[in-house]
Parts: sequence; C-alpha cells; structure tokens
Amino acid sequence: WEFAKLAAHEFANDAARASGEFRKLFFGKVPAAGHHSYAQLCRHDSDRFRLVITTNFDELIEKALDAASLPERAHVIANHNSVALRTCLDDVRRPVVVKLHGDPIHGVMNTPEEVEKIPLALARVLKNDQVFANAVYVFIGW
Repeated sequence: WEFAKLAAHEFANDAARASGEFRKLFFGKVPAAGHHSYAQLCRHDSDRFRLVITTNFDELIEKALDAASLPERAHVIANHNSVALRTCLDDVRRPVVVKLHGDPIHGVMNTPEEVEKIPLALARVLKNDQVFANAVYVFIGW
C-alpha cells in the first residue's frame, strides 16, 4: 500500500495526470517468460486458460497473447463494467483479461478507498460458479 499512498498524494484529484504517468511507466515494457508461457497455455487449451484476473495495470499479458497469434484478440475489462464482462465471458472464442485495479486508459484504482469500490455486480459475475467451472488457476508474478 505504500505505492498507493504515494500515488494518492502525488496525483490527488488529477486522474488524467496519473493516467499519463502510468502510461509512461509501462511504455516499451515487454512480456516476461511467465506472460508468454500463459499465452501458450491459452493458445493450446483456450477453454480452460482463457480467463485472466489480474491486479496489474500494464498490458504485458495482452502483448503476450497477441504475440501467441491467437485467432481472436483478448477482451480487456478494466473499467469494472459487469455487463461487458458477462458478455465477454459468453464469447468463448476469445480470452478475457479482467484488470481489477484498472489500467492507465480507464483509470488506475490502487488506494484502499478505490479498491473498496470495486462494484458488487462485478464481484457477483466473478463469483458465478459457471465462470470457474472448467478453469485452471495459474499464478504469474511475485
């Protein structure tokens, strides 16, 4: 949460500036081996590996999925739109990346106050047994 405190102090009431700074921070970064490994799992078994739930702001998972030459680009839900998430989950042809803490385009949510506001409707969709019925859980990162 130290990062959250710093960001809240530095970018208080200036979401556009925060978004720009986060974009600069992630610009030019390339996916690591874990991102590419996940993308290959998704490519070979898209039914079980098509849902990513992440707290990361960057686009490294999406870049790795693009590099894996999947038939369809990933749906990215970073604005907590539960209707869009439900629609994306119903489209079984494409991977779905859910960014719980947002991203630089839609806004970053990282402070305890912001995280507490993750909509209940989104939580209900993610808690749905159907979403995880055939899922395989893979943890990538620290």
